[in-house]
Amino acid sequence: MDNVTRIRRWGRFARGTPFLVLLAALRTGVVGETQPTSASPTLGTWVNVKTTEGLVGVTEAQQQFALKSQVPDAPSSQRFWSMEKKIDVSIFAMQLTADAITTQRGLSTGFREVNPLLRPLVKRGVAGQTAATISSFGTGLGLVYLLHTTHHYRAERITLCLILAGEGALVGHNIALLH
Repeated sequence: MDNVTRIRRWGRFARGTPFLVLLAALRTGVVGETQPTSASPTLGTWVNVKTTEGLVGVTEAQQQFALKSQVPDAPSSQRFWSMEKKIDVSIFAMQLTADAITTQRGLSTGFREVNPLLRPLVKRGVAGQTAATISSFGTGLGLVYLLHTTHHYRAERITLCLILAGEGALVGHNIALLH
């Protein structure tokens, strides 16, 4: 029985790291063969290492083999633009639009912007309000995408739900103040 047949015969064994060491040792010629001693042979009955130099050769060969066969990063198991995410982002965009309209109407009737970061922008009229809305949309969507790329899928869903709830509450508050 040649080495390839033995490796195929031990297919389950071939999935682990010891298989890489064995394969590297067989390729470099530092492993000698012995005959099986029983009906159900173990790895020790098939292989014996000749010298201490052989162990160094085995580890070097394993390292070279492992470097040549690196597995590329697997793609994300979940797509970012799922149907649920498209709907949620659309709702977020509509909420931001409603917030922009109600904020400008409120500013024209004597109210002031509560958010100190966006206050300088929204005081500048429609152009400033548009910049504030786009920056808010980019920040919210960017945070959700960051959580997605770091594989925090549950935190991503929770964050988007909290953003939608918070923006909805702000729009509701603006509408209640205007009426």
